[in-house]
Amino acid sequence: MQIIQIGRDTSNDVIIQDAFVGRRHLELKIDGDKIQVKDLDSKNGTFVNGMRINGEVALHPGDVLKIGKTVLPWQQYVSALPVSKDKKTGRDMKAFWTWVGIIGSIASIGGLVISLMMM
Repeated sequence: MQIIQIGRDTSNDVIIQDAFVGRRHLELKIDGDKIQVKDLDSKNGTFVNGMRINGEVALHPGDVLKIGKTVLPWQQYVSALPVSKDKKTGRDMKAFWTWVGIIGSIASIGGLVISLMMM
């Protein structure tokens, strides 16, 4: 299992420059092809698809993860990890999550274009 810590503090794996993000805001837990997000009792909360979470919640391809005023490209964080193999299938998880990141980025851009068109 790998854990990515995210927040404002420079000791985190991912540092977010957003005044509404806690010093130690959340953790991403990666175990094979399962990704969990855990809010670390942040003041302003962690949101998945617009819903504030409590405790640990599973993330799925295409989910939107937001803290403070920042939408996190969490698929890119996962795809940047060293190559690991799924214990059950032996599948290369870095390649899998790289494609998830690409698809998620395309979906995010599409959503941005649609929201701009509706203005």
